[in-house]
Amino acid sequence: SVDVIAFQESSRELFAPGYLVAADHSTGAVVIALRGTSSVSDALSDLTCEAAPLQLGGHDGFAHDGMLRAARRLEGKLADYADQGLASLGGASTGKRLRVVVAGHSLGAGVAALVAALWRDAGRFRGGGIDVECVAFACPQVLDAELAMAQSGHTTSIVVGDDMVPRFSLATAQDLRNAVLLIHNPEAAGLPPTMGARSLSEAQANGDEQPLLEAYAAVHAKACTSEGRLFPPGRLIYLLPGRGALLAEQAEFDELHISRDMVAAHMPRRYLL
Repeated sequence: SVDVIAFQESSRELFAPGYLVAADHSTGAVVIALRGTSSVSDALSDLTCEAAPLQLGGHDGFAHDGMLRAARRLEGKLADYADQGLASLGGASTGKRLRVVVAGHSLGAGVAALVAALWRDAGRFRGGGIDVECVAFACPQVLDAELAMAQSGHTTSIVVGDDMVPRFSLATAQDLRNAVLLIHNPEAAGLPPTMGARSLSEAQANGDEQPLLEAYAAVHAKACTSEGRLFPPGRLIYLLPGRGALLAEQAEFDELHISRDMVAAHMPRRYLL
């Protein structure tokens, strides 16, 4: 059976996405689900995307500012609800290994991952032998490379195809702008005119891959240098059509993939089917 401990569909407050907290007696888990962007207030959390200082495990690093604010705003309230759920599960008296599982999609995934990171850093639930885990679907770039990899023991991020959100940050957006400017006027950056937009379009139309590969390498080296780079956290599972689930590295999500499917791949139904 499942007991619903708390439910807030949405909020007009800034940095406060909706959530559901439930106790699952069959698995011995308190499940906290955080919803994705559903309001203008949520969108402001997404767009407050500068890299903000954060220390975890004694290591200084950076996190997505808006989602870190949301995690800090919610983590105390959610911890109290989790305690209620653990009490309803019977605690250690049942002999079960109890867990708190935090999950979410998109904005909810980013906040969930940061809530789990803050709890583990503070030793929350550790005294009761409670495992804290996070499953993040379509998780945005929320931590720098070192801190993102450090979450691999308890956080799993799942990415479908060309989903743009796990690849999108202020840094990758600036990289894309730089790349567009370079191929618009390659000579201004010391690149040959054959790396301009018109020449590359002709090469693509003719099926000539070599100029495209050369231009990509040259433009990437000059354009993808923005500071404040962030990544999806934890162990990364990459779901590709026809290829199943693959383990991936953070570096594989360090640039935007411009494709027809980049928005559709982010929709929740693509993560459910």
